[in-house]
Amino acid sequence: MRSKDLYQRMVNAPRQETANTALHVITAAQNNARSEAQIPALCAAFLLMCEAKGIPAQDAFTVTKNLINSHDTHLGTDFEAIRLYVRNEL
Repeated sequence: MRSKDLYQRMVNAPRQETANTALHVITAAQNNARSEAQIPALCAAFLLMCEAKGIPAQDAFTVTKNLINSHDTHLGTDFEAIRLYVRNEL
């Protein structure tokens, strides 16, 4: 799949599926890495995925920021729940 096609599909990614997958990835990092390795591990996975898919990391950040925010620039409820989980569990 060409990166331009993937980028367009990312813009319209399903929020619920994206939120569920994000929670699974966060949980895997929590369960498999010490605290100091969690963020570097998540960032490494992100960068490697972007590279493999041919998507510039900054573009992926922009798409994701738009996806997780609701219409009023606050996190959507699915992502707000993940934020609370991360703040209280990690």
